[in-house]
Amino acid sequence: MGLSFWLWFVFLLFDSQVNSSLSLSSLSFPLCHLDESIALLQFKNSFFVSFSTSDDDCYDKTNSWENGTNCCMWSGVTCDKSTGHVISLNVHCSGLQGILNSNNSLFSLSHLRTLVLSDNSFYGSPISSKFGKFTHLTHLELSNSGFSGHVPLEVAHLSNLITLRLSSSDVKLEMPTLKGIIQNLTHLRELDLTYNDMSSILPVSFMNLSSSMTSLNLSNTKLHGKLPENIFITAKPPRTLFGLDLSESGFSIDLAFVTRNLKNLNSLFLSVCKFVGSYPTLVGNFTEIIELDLSYNNFSGQVPWSALNFKQITSLDLSGNNFEGELPKYYGNSKENSSLEDSSESQSIKYAPLHLKFLFLFENKLSGTLPPWLHMIPSLQHLDIHGNKFSGFVNEFQTRSLEDLSNNQIQGKVPKWLRSMGTDSLYFIDLSHNFLTNIEQVPWKNLRYLFLHSNLLQGPLPVPPPFSVVFKISNNKLSGELPSLICMLKEVEILDLSYNNLSGMFPPCIDQGGMLAQLPGMEGEDAEIDSFSYSKSNIEDTNPAEE
Repeated sequence: MGLSFWLWFVFLLFDSQVNSSLSLSSLSFPLCHLDESIALLQFKNSFFVSFSTSDDDCYDKTNSWENGTNCCMWSGVTCDKSTGHVISLNVHCSGLQGILNSNNSLFSLSHLRTLVLSDNSFYGSPISSKFGKFTHLTHLELSNSGFSGHVPLEVAHLSNLITLRLSSSDVKLEMPTLKGIIQNLTHLRELDLTYNDMSSILPVSFMNLSSSMTSLNLSNTKLHGKLPENIFITAKPPRTLFGLDLSESGFSIDLAFVTRNLKNLNSLFLSVCKFVGSYPTLVGNFTEIIELDLSYNNFSGQVPWSALNFKQITSLDLSGNNFEGELPKYYGNSKENSSLEDSSESQSIKYAPLHLKFLFLFENKLSGTLPPWLHMIPSLQHLDIHGNKFSGFVNEFQTRSLEDLSNNQIQGKVPKWLRSMGTDSLYFIDLSHNFLTNIEQVPWKNLRYLFLHSNLLQGPLPVPPPFSVVFKISNNKLSGELPSLICMLKEVEILDLSYNNLSGMFPPCIDQGGMLAQLPGMEGEDAEIDSFSYSKSNIEDTNPAEE
């Protein structure tokens, strides 16, 4: 057998592998129906694409939609594996802009089970009655896409719906439609009516909500009156409600009753609410809740820390109240813990909140030092405790993205925790209006916003990273000359060094006359510093010819 035979054999083997691969690909994606492919392309072409957000989850899903290709393989499109019909269309946050008219080809996709149009820009579009023709729909999401007008009664005919999200400030929900939703959508598990105008709805209307309901969002809905106490406990079988949001709803709420009877709740959002019963003291059983928002409710007294689920909690927002006292102490399994439980049980916790991602305690009257456990939460992403009376020294934090510790009584040097905290990922920190005395360096490589103004900082001026957008360090006691490294700030928009004791000459990049700095390697207005203040400093111009 010669060389030509072996080459032919290798070619046949390669060709069979390619065909096998193509066959597997065809099995994974059924062939799209031509009429549905045309309908999707017409839907795409009825809008233009423009983004007003930098969210990484947002991208133009319709970009992959091309004539002559299998629509079952397009981004955001799912087809039934047996019939090839389009059963799911998800164009969430795809930058679509334009009017969704009732004659849009979208409404010809009669086999849809899931339709997600949320977070686009269909401003001026009504919620068409033709949505009621999607009789197979189990999931309908139209939130935050600019829909306006009344919710049509036809939506209440979608009896297979499991999820219905209609969040919009320009949408009005009236009694006939709500009554239909409650009576007909018996399989409904998630209902989000955030920002809908429900001013004509009576609280008693919610008495017969689906027993399958697991998540209910009625925040900012202009509802009023007292929330019926038996609204969540009369269903047969009893509702297993996991998420409840009544923030700014206008309801009068008995918080103790809600937490006592909704034992499966793990998410509770009651910001800016009206409470009855024990108010303004915070009373309730929150031991199962892992997301809790009770902000801006004028609660007073001490926080019942022991009533919170510190073992599993991921988000806690108690901001904008009048809470007093100190943050709780954590002693782990030490003997000290057992000896103190009786004397100060409300001020100690049994578990460190190792899963906590968001902690907002700002604008209260909390005091004392920051406890060690607060510095050591590995999952903490956002921490905001400004506007309290915390004192002591700043320790090492493990948070990675946002910290606001301003307007407290924190004192001491900054360098220790600056060197140890998320140098590659931290982008925002506000330590203004404290009593910090010294900062030697700013090591965060990707820091964009740094606020150190109104402290007692001394020594030379530290220089933030080159890509800083805002750097405010005014009203301190900094001294010495302005370092030439200040010229390396490439994207700064606000640079405030005023009310210090800086001296010497301006670096060459500073335009003293206009209080602007032309940045190296950049041209045009975008390269200028928008706010550059040196008031009450003793800095001299380097160019005497302009004096």
